Amino acid sequence: MTTRNEEIKAAIKAAGVYHYEVAEVLGISENYLSSLLHRRLSDHQKKSIVDAIQTARINRATEEEEQGL
Repeated sequence: MTTRNEEIKAAIKAAGVYHYEVAEVLGISENYLSSLLHRRLSDHQKKSIVDAIQTARINRATEEEEQGL
């Protein structure tokens, strides 16, 4: 049995970001993001989350670069 939104969860993991970072980009709480990932999402919601994952990845890379990591 596969879980809902498995591809989104895998994308978050592959991007190397945390759920709270994605939620922050979306302007929602980490708990609400977790709740969303347990239900059926519209294509628009999925795209918004995928876009937020990419933004969070870029934000993290920028912060690490600024800190010299």
